Amino acid sequence: MTVQLPPTLERLARANPARPDDSLGESPVARAALERILATERQPERAAERRRSRRHGHRLAIVLVAALLVAVGGAVAATDPFGLFRSPNPGTAIFGVDPGRYVTPPTVQRIGCPDPAGQTFACGASLAGQHYLLIDHVWANPSITRVRMLAAIRTGLRKGQISAQAARRLEADIAAVSDYFIARFNVMSHFGTFSTGLTSNGRPMAPPVGVPSLLVCEPAGAALTCRDLNGDGSAPVGGGIYQVLPAPGWRPAPPHQPDSTWQLEVAILGRPPTASELRFEIDLVRYGTTSSSRSAPTRVR
Repeated sequence: MTVQLPPTLERLARANPARPDDSLGESPVARAALERILATERQPERAAERRRSRRHGHRLAIVLVAALLVAVGGAVAATDPFGLFRSPNPGTAIFGVDPGRYVTPPTVQRIGCPDPAGQTFACGASLAGQHYLLIDHVWANPSITRVRMLAAIRTGLRKGQISAQAARRLEADIAAVSDYFIARFNVMSHFGTFSTGLTSNGRPMAPPVGVPSLLVCEPAGAALTCRDLNGDGSAPVGGGIYQVLPAPGWRPAPPHQPDSTWQLEVAILGRPPTASELRFEIDLVRYGTTSSSRSAPTRVR
């Protein structure tokens, strides 16, 4: 199964895959954990000032990264000067979507890439080399607004999909976050993670070093122009996502490493998320549609 999510939601979905249950947050353990988070936020200003002083240089770098992302969009993620936006794991990609660029979705199921290296390279159905299989397309998340979220809550309540208690809590959670956070969250939604299992004869495997596991491709005449999806900062809506196929020279998959989705979220937000912002994100994971089952993308308007 493949999953394409904004990094912040992908991280939370991995941590909390259970179905929605409004009673879970009322358990003593959950309440104690939330109290610890809130207590951290309520620490005296002097203690906060000491932390800011110790971490000034690192915090400044995070703020600058966020400012650059706002100013030049995907260009920063494409050049990736801080190494924040690339997964170290074969079969996983962290990437940015350019919602202003739409390409005709490629339909060629299997392609060959004679030399899958460099910034861009040519691939095609009749070409030799490393082979890839079409498994999905890039899609763009719709912008989130308070009006849309409140309307969705009213619809869910009317259809009996959520309880009145849950609706009140969700409305309170939406009211608790700032307009700044919602704007930054929409920036986060332009980044995504895509994961797929890579195996050979039932064992986790990885292609040779330098061979991309996942490509994003767009039509270029009779062929396709492709590039490594992992670390790409401006994947076009409609671009085909191609997965590498087993070939001689594959190696056992290295141990799984933590992805940098948390750093990416902090870079875009300019700081770690607060308790109320985490509740907002968890609400979207629990009640929102966060996985892609579409065979083709929709045009962003």
